[in-house]
Amino acid sequence: MSLTQKPISTISYNTENFLDRKLKELYDNNIIDYALYIKHKGENDIDDFTGEVKRDKDHWHIYMHTSKRIDLTSIKKEFNEIDIENFNSKPLGCMNFQVSKIGHWLCYAVHKIEYLLIHKIEESEKQYKYKLKDIKTIGLIDGELDSLWKQHARPLLITKQGMVYKAIGGKDKAYEMAINAVGTHSGTILRNQVYNERNINRYERLTDSEVKQLEEI
Repeated sequence: MSLTQKPISTISYNTENFLDRKLKELYDNNIIDYALYIKHKGENDIDDFTGEVKRDKDHWHIYMHTSKRIDLTSIKKEFNEIDIENFNSKPLGCMNFQVSKIGHWLCYAVHKIEYLLIHKIEESEKQYKYKLKDIKTIGLIDGELDSLWKQHARPLLITKQGMVYKAIGGKDKAYEMAINAVGTHSGTILRNQVYNERNINRYERLTDSEVKQLEEI
């Protein structure tokens, strides 16, 4: 049994109506203080070696601020949903819950490019971008989501140095990360290195005004 009272998050393949009801139920039963959730369209994923293009399934990213200690295994079962389009299939549901941090969750939820560059280098060119208004909420009043963004997400994106160097430690570190990620396949290493340096140079050229624009959402 894995118990926690820390904020948690997951990826869900449930229907929207089910999620609306389930998260409201958890809130009404004082299991969570509030919840945030956003639907992401499936992205195309290209295999570096075969060139094959696969499209991910549409899915939801969910963040829950818990009110009490909960069992992560039990809470996952709460999201089992009968697939009415295919009664013989496995139920719809979510992935294992993970301890989460609100600022990081918000930045990834809207595919904030600076955040993806720092923390998800290989995913920094997402096809779809989102806005804060795309996030649905349970248990928050008007203005609270914006306050959460300003307090927890914006500090992660506040400076040019924070955008790049804090996470990857400069060009040498970026090259080291590329080697660790792909082994010794020289062509892939080179592509990663060129891509990382291009992004580093891009953000080094930003003016303070441009940085401010990037922080806005």
